[in-house]
Amino acid sequence: MLSAKAVYPASTPRYADFASRRSTVHSTNGIVACTQPLAAAAGQKILSQGGNAADAAVAVAAALNVTEPTSTGIGGDMFCLYYNASTKKIHSLNGSGRYAANASLEKIREDLGLSADDAGAIPLESALAATVPGAAAGWIDTIEKFGSGRLSLQQILTPAIELAERGFPVSEFASYFWHNGEKLLRDASPNFKEMLKHDPSAPDGVRAPNPGEILKNPSLGRTFRTLAAEGKKGFYEGRIAEEVVKVLKDLGGYLALDDLKNHAASGSQETDAISLIFRGQGVGKQGVTSDGSEGGVEVWEHPPNGQGIVALMALGILEELE
Repeated sequence: MLSAKAVYPASTPRYADFASRRSTVHSTNGIVACTQPLAAAAGQKILSQGGNAADAAVAVAAALNVTEPTSTGIGGDMFCLYYNASTKKIHSLNGSGRYAANASLEKIREDLGLSADDAGAIPLESALAATVPGAAAGWIDTIEKFGSGRLSLQQILTPAIELAERGFPVSEFASYFWHNGEKLLRDASPNFKEMLKHDPSAPDGVRAPNPGEILKNPSLGRTFRTLAAEGKKGFYEGRIAEEVVKVLKDLGGYLALDDLKNHAASGSQETDAISLIFRGQGVGKQGVTSDGSEGGVEVWEHPPNGQGIVALMALGILEELE
């Protein structure tokens, strides 16, 4: 093997002196970046069909729901940061779900077996921690507010639907978390067998998928088809909403059908994005930030209840420590 330094002296500007040895990716029509190649391909397909970044982002999120369901999905929340290149403005959309309207602190304490004087927290794996799934409404709101208008929701969700119905090879990353979360999946989901690999040698005929194995999720594909055909109503009312509420009720949760219906009506919330101008580590000596000052890199995040403020605080601390 020939060392790069043998080809390019360190003084040569053509020699990239960084550890990864990966060249910067350039494109004339946009770039899609995510943790899963098949999901990235879904976003690229939407761009090639005339969609914009917002359309592609929703396609990627849906495809990740299929290929990396332990990391993201329609049953969770959604936060969208969108940069409008025409207006040069950053938009923030909070698509997180509300808590059950019939819940109270006293009721939660009672169900957790805590007295009024006891400190405690809701276990993350408990049905008591579940809020209304805001992602479905968030995807639609993102497309309606920021989308190109050239593609329908059906077109945007088609790549994810095809992955779910035709099957996809499971990555090593996804397989690891599938195995790690198999017990939780079995305990929480009455239809857990639909989200595991069929294997006659397994004790009950199913197990977590191994890297490279082909997995299908037709039920999720059906959910996407319903959302595409009926919009928010198809998810927050009727069959899907009833199944969500039933599963949570059976596990001791509080969500009711009205909680889902009301969330669909109120939709995602537009918020003011927050930012920090980072000038540490010798980064960004060129450029102009939103306040007109020169130098530094302006990093944008969602305001709370999103966790982006933690990243901004960390950058601020890092800069102060220099």
